[in-house]
Amino acid sequence: LQAGIKRFALLCSQGAEHARQLSRELYGLTQTSKDSLAGLDCLAELDTRSAISRFTGAQLHMLAQNDALVPASVAADLQALNSKAQVQILGQSHASPVAQVQLLAQSITSFIGNEQHA
Repeated sequence: LQAGIKRFALLCSQGAEHARQLSRELYGLTQTSKDSLAGLDCLAELDTRSAISRFTGAQLHMLAQNDALVPASVAADLQALNSKAQVQILGQSHASPVAQVQLLAQSITSFIGNEQHA
């Protein structure tokens, strides 16, 4: 079980500038939460394509350039599902929201600000 969690942390951090350090940080976060595995089970069964295509509001999807779990190449698929879908490349790995919190916050703030003026 722990080996699987470590492997997942490595996959999440793959492509990051300091991947090993980030992987250890992610693994440490899983050790403080009993819900980590439940979240992974949920992700394994989750398919959001229908919700993305039906949602009528503005959408912001953030992908990472070298993400080992959700490749940046899905950007075109997201936009094909919904013409209102905006896609941004945020960082290098799946864990970019953890590794680059300020960049994430700036991107979301900018998106919200642009939508309020649209």
